[in-house]
Amino acid sequence: LGKETAGIFDLEIEAERGTVVNIGYGEHLDDLRVRTNVGGRCFSGKYTCKGNGIEHFTHFNKRFGCRYIELMVESGNFDLYYAGVLPTVYPVKNVGRFGCCDSLHNKIHDVCIDTLKLCMHEHYEDTPWREQALYAMDSRNQILCGYYAFGEFDMPKASIRLLALSQLDNGLLEICAPAKSATTIPSFSLQWILELYEYVLYSGDTDFAYEMWPYAERIISAFWRKAGGRDLIGPWFDKRCWEFYEWMPGLCGGYMSNVRDRNNRENYDAPLSCFYMIALDSMVKIAKWLVPYTSEDIDFMEKASWFEMLASGIRDSFDDVFWNEDKGCYASFVVNGELTNHFCKLTNALALYAKLVPEDKIFAVADKLAYDDTLIDTSLSASIFKYEALLMLGDTYAQFVFDQIGQKWGHMLYSGATSFWETEKGAWDFDNAGSLCHGWSAVPLLLYYKYLLGVSPKTKGFEDYTFKPLRTSIIEAHGNIIRKNAKPLFVGITPQGVVVE
Repeated sequence: LGKETAGIFDLEIEAERGTVVNIGYGEHLDDLRVRTNVGGRCFSGKYTCKGNGIEHFTHFNKRFGCRYIELMVESGNFDLYYAGVLPTVYPVKNVGRFGCCDSLHNKIHDVCIDTLKLCMHEHYEDTPWREQALYAMDSRNQILCGYYAFGEFDMPKASIRLLALSQLDNGLLEICAPAKSATTIPSFSLQWILELYEYVLYSGDTDFAYEMWPYAERIISAFWRKAGGRDLIGPWFDKRCWEFYEWMPGLCGGYMSNVRDRNNRENYDAPLSCFYMIALDSMVKIAKWLVPYTSEDIDFMEKASWFEMLASGIRDSFDDVFWNEDKGCYASFVVNGELTNHFCKLTNALALYAKLVPEDKIFAVADKLAYDDTLIDTSLSASIFKYEALLMLGDTYAQFVFDQIGQKWGHMLYSGATSFWETEKGAWDFDNAGSLCHGWSAVPLLLYYKYLLGVSPKTKGFEDYTFKPLRTSIIEAHGNIIRKNAKPLFVGITPQGVVVE
């Protein structure tokens, strides 16, 4: 098809009656053919010809996400007039504009846009090829990038609501929505709260925040009960709960679960504690925005105070519990009261992002995050926390971040990508089931607008903004920033200075 495409299969063929056309679709030809059978997943179909001349078939019932169509026709006598995919595209416009003096970064930006669009249909989806499913972690990245790219709020709102309506009896959200699954991911429920906060920050839609408040509060209540009077959060010890943080060693489920003692209260996960802190901070901000909605039934200032108290407990405890003096950074887990030797960049990025690092350690942790290759790195999806944690510190790490963007995302482009992959391993990851189009990997787009052009919302609804472009070797850049119910901003950056109109 020339590039990654999402749409419905279309065929025009003439053959004898009963001729079978076997149809395969996939994202690559790494096997010298389309990979139609992947670990029990089937990416194929069959069409049987009627034999009444040229016949046209469009398969409306299933959407394909693919770059290649392969036909195996069980006949030596047929005429193929057309086979392909009719694109199905959610109607958004590229209202955000970005360009700079570096053609590689321009291309990365444009492919991020294509990747996002390919993963927008009934709701935000992880990949148009495999699950086509809505996840809180995935959609948070996609929605945040989409605010700058599309200035569109209907799909974010619908996706956030759809996840909320999946809430389980224990307060957590389903792993996907709409779905019924035997598995849920506790950290994703906390990221949904961050997603809700960011929606209000960019849209100003406090009515929706008020509608979603009971779901968010039930999530926090579930974690508060799980903590059992402790400040930090440990594994759920529930066969339904998947302790997933990202696709890197030790972070994709059940770290040392075989030796963890359920009765030992000193079992803590640093990533989950950080996500809890981020969610609590989001709840405090949402509650303060909702003060005008205070009634006899709910006092939002009182709610804000309660969540601030819970957050203060994490802030007071985190450094003491997870800091490893010899390594000079935070360990990821405490198992049965003992600090483990699992050191990763996600944990340290989240600690910075959640503002849990004492001031005298901030740049030491940031240096480890940027330059210490002995720490397990972040995958593409979780890189948003690593890069934002570093860029929040100003110019110091800006060149490192954008150099790494050029390296990692540029590698995919030079490997022939027309959309960005699920992980850097591409199609060979996950037992040959790696996706070559994953919405969560559009992370660079956010960084171009928020840090290179330097514009981010300062107040809810983007009514006011912070303007702080970071200095890098990309000395010329320009773009449009769209704000809901406010005048668009044009930003121009040159060696001679900056312009905001």
